[in-house]
Amino acid sequence: MLCPEQHYIRLTPVSINPFRKQCDIIGNNQVPENPAATALRIANVFDQVYNIGDQQKSALYTAVRDGIEIFSQDMSLTKLVEQLRAIAEAGG
Repeated sequence: MLCPEQHYIRLTPVSINPFRKQCDIIGNNQVPENPAATALRIANVFDQVYNIGDQQKSALYTAVRDGIEIFSQDMSLTKLVEQLRAIAEAGG
């Protein structure tokens, strides 16, 4: 039997983290994404929404991948901006 619940997002926000690793199910095993796969997924979403250029997509991919490797579960949009600034300051 279904027992639907009403959720009020303004009262209890939903925690959304685009940097969370997704898992593939292979047989009975859950296989988490590696940082490169997560970075590619995020860069592709940004490209689909904003139609960014190849250089911007590459910088975004690098920033996400490196950020996940450095910060792991603590990666955030704020840290993404920091990573992108570091790439820009390094001449990338």
